[in-house]
Amino acid sequence: MKRLVLLAVWAVMSIGIQSFVNCSSPLESTSGSDSAPTGPVIIVDTVIVVMPDTSGSLMICSRLSSYQQEIVWLFRNQAGLFHLEFSALTEREHPTQTLSIDIDGQQFQWQPAESAEFILEHNLEQNALMQIVSNKPPSFGHAIDICLTVRIL
Repeated sequence: MKRLVLLAVWAVMSIGIQSFVNCSSPLESTSGSDSAPTGPVIIVDTVIVVMPDTSGSLMICSRLSSYQQEIVWLFRNQAGLFHLEFSALTEREHPTQTLSIDIDGQQFQWQPAESAEFILEHNLEQNALMQIVSNKPPSFGHAIDICLTVRIL
């Protein structure tokens, strides 16, 4: 008799667990919403750059691609004049991209196909923010490797 009660309790628990697991399945939905997977996840590369107190230079690199469509560099710097050297490497099949560089709200346009380097001397505010995106055409499958060399003047 004890075995029969134990077997019945076990059967009820098994059915209850199976029912719970089936109800929590993400592929089954009663709301009628589309369960198709979403497109690729877009990543924003955010790097915090700590500037040295010396007169040396600092180099940072990142990549724009179809999955990473924006680069954000957060500087930990004192306000002052800086020498900024951007360099880019584009894919040969699709070198026509135009990059937009935003430095503390000031916009610069750069076509790496015309010049692999973009050099400027610029006053950076304390804790400067730089954002880089590809304007036209966007980086749909055509990656751009970008490096920045920073030197305090």
